Amino acid sequence: METDTQLQAIEDTQLRAFIEAAQDKKAQDIVVFAIDKLSIMADYVMLASGTSTTHAGAVAQGIVSKAKEMGAPVRSEGLNDKKWVLIDLGTVIVHVMTEEIRKFYALEELWALANVVYRGETTELSPVD
Repeated sequence: METDTQLQAIEDTQLRAFIEAAQDKKAQDIVVFAIDKLSIMADYVMLASGTSTTHAGAVAQGIVSKAKEMGAPVRSEGLNDKKWVLIDLGTVIVHVMTEEIRKFYALEELWALANVVYRGETTELSPVD
């Protein structure tokens, strides 16, 4: 599978573990950008979608649990309403959003100049009214 090859090629073991944690919770449309050349705030930005607020919350909680298990610093916002959860893991910034929120804010466009280091299987996101 192509995504498995992409995942194995990622040398940063923490980043790989965070991607795997999102996959374990069935996150959709996982994309990771290397932003170290564009920003000083982190080395990577990871985007992932959940099909509902419950699903997005479960994905975010899975990533937070993995980070704590690995001893990574964890700061998060949005775990209460779960439409958009921001997780700051030091070298990795994670955004877990519902499909509607992700489509509306289009963060992929913000990081369009960054190198994509991982792109999971994509699903068609429905348009926002």
